[in-house]
Amino acid sequence: MTITKNASDGTLYITLEGRLDTNTAPQLEAELKASLSGVTELDLDFSGQIDRLQLVTAEQMVEDHA
Repeated sequence: MTITKNASDGTLYITLEGRLDTNTAPQLEAELKASLSGVTELDLDFSGQIDRLQLVTAEQMVEDHA
């Protein structure tokens, strides 16, 4: 997973690329903890995760109705 961070006027912008799961979540947590000082607003961009989320949701729907 790639985490891109930009800060501007008290806002921290974070964009995720790659897979966010139980294995990579600690990396995101560490990045957030290291970057939140002075931040008043947090903007998380999960747009790179949308296809994966839609796929998992579709697979779960099929399994649930099988």
